[in-house]
Amino acid sequence: MAAPAKRILVVLGALLALLLTVLGGGLLYLDRLLLAAGQTQLAALSARADRPFTVEGIATKLWGGLGVRVTGVAVGAGPGEERPLASLRRAELEVDLWRAVTTRGRDVQVRQAVLDGLRIDVVRFPDGTTNVERLLRRLDETAARAPATPAPSGEEGQATPLDLSVLRVDRAALQDGRIAFLDRTVPGAGELFVDKLDLEVRDLAAGRPLVVKLAAAVLAARQNLALTVRTAPLPPTLVPLVTGATLKIEPVDLSPLLPFLPASVGLRAGTLRADLVAELGGAVEGGTGPTSLKGMVAMGGLAFAAQEGGRPFDASLAVDADGDAAGGDVRLTALDLAVGPARLSGHGRLLGVRGDAPRAEGVELTAHGLDLEVLAALAPPLRRALGAATVAGPIGLTVRGGG
Repeated sequence: MAAPAKRILVVLGALLALLLTVLGGGLLYLDRLLLAAGQTQLAALSARADRPFTVEGIATKLWGGLGVRVTGVAVGAGPGEERPLASLRRAELEVDLWRAVTTRGRDVQVRQAVLDGLRIDVVRFPDGTTNVERLLRRLDETAARAPATPAPSGEEGQATPLDLSVLRVDRAALQDGRIAFLDRTVPGAGELFVDKLDLEVRDLAAGRPLVVKLAAAVLAARQNLALTVRTAPLPPTLVPLVTGATLKIEPVDLSPLLPFLPASVGLRAGTLRADLVAELGGAVEGGTGPTSLKGMVAMGGLAFAAQEGGRPFDASLAVDADGDAAGGDVRLTALDLAVGPARLSGHGRLLGVRGDAPRAEGVELTAHGLDLEVLAALAPPLRRALGAATVAGPIGLTVRGGG
């Protein structure tokens, strides 16, 4: 190769190395600016929440798309608390920068948005409150003192819906999450876990239906809860309309977690299992198509704190039903509802309920052992709903209809 050509290659190589050095230095400087800005915002939030909010690092990248990675996010302990409330190992966002630039912001594609290694420690203190409740109460108090910011409005003073149709998200996920529960009201109590918490959304975009998948290990070594939620095609606001869901819960004893519920619930013991498939269709505003509910939910050993004597009781629902909400058609293939000593079963069809000529085919509903006073003694929330009313039983009821 001739000497001039070699010198050109050397110069080009040196320029490229210089460009990469400058670009790398610029990214490092940008990372420092972002970290400083983030720490400033978190310091303000720490003062408002009366507990430290911290972040360890922020890193940006340009190759393959604009990306930001945040590491070491933590929400510390509040006054009188010994454990941090939450931590996050990594948060990562990657955007197709070239597409956003060439379309002048009319097509913003998020390749992935991931929260990895989220840890939340819920601690119940001797006074009955939890650290989560304390944080929310503190934020409410400081928000009440802050001046209100007027919301953007349209011509008639109503909030203008936000058009997010330019946004597409290939994948958003929460992976390897864990929520730990520790009850300080019980001496020597160990930690309880909802572990292996995974949440994933793919292909989020206006005009496309959405599928959200959630899985978790509830007080178990492996995942025993699976929930899938389906939506109608998303509008430009990306506000979802749920059209269906599938829930599967393997038998799990929830009793250890129940003390962390608000005291107004009052439930102290119980097991849960479920296998349900629901298609809402036209039963929800804006939905279309048939509606169906199939499967079962069973709760055993239910016991309330203010239960008026008696032993724990069971409750279950098994159902196989479908229909057309628009036409007012209901087909009940099987229904079996049991709560303590009370039971309701039925089957049949109701057609054209919303029309001028409704009719029934083979409808039969049978209830026995129904005594609201007995049920209210078992479940105090029912007692509060009844108020001063007294409905004594037991009541037996059979309804048949046709024609």
